[in-house]
Amino acid sequence: MLSGASLLCIFAGGALGAGCRALAYMLIKTPKNGFAAATLTVNIIGCLLLGWILAHAEDLPQNHLAALQAGFCASLTTFSTFAVDLAKAILKGNWKIASAETLLNAALCPAAVFIGLWAGAL
Repeated sequence: MLSGASLLCIFAGGALGAGCRALAYMLIKTPKNGFAAATLTVNIIGCLLLGWILAHAEDLPQNHLAALQAGFCASLTTFSTFAVDLAKAILKGNWKIASAETLLNAALCPAAVFIGLWAGAL
């Protein structure tokens, strides 16, 4: 069961993660071919960071872990936006972009978690 303090930390981390995601979408423009570069970027960065956080989970206070994991990383990364980007590409008949987005998210995000875990263990 989460404490009230942990819940507040999740809210704060979530606000920061959502703000960082919005900033990434402002800075990383979608190319003319429609590839969702910003979505892929925030998902990879969030997975990398989450791997690093998990490598240090035992050393972090519970409130900090909640803020970083369930707050910041969860709101920075976005499976729902990936799904919408994928649906848009498919509806436009852009199967190359849909395939690339799927393959890159499926391959690079788990790889980023492992890299984060590895980096966190150094």
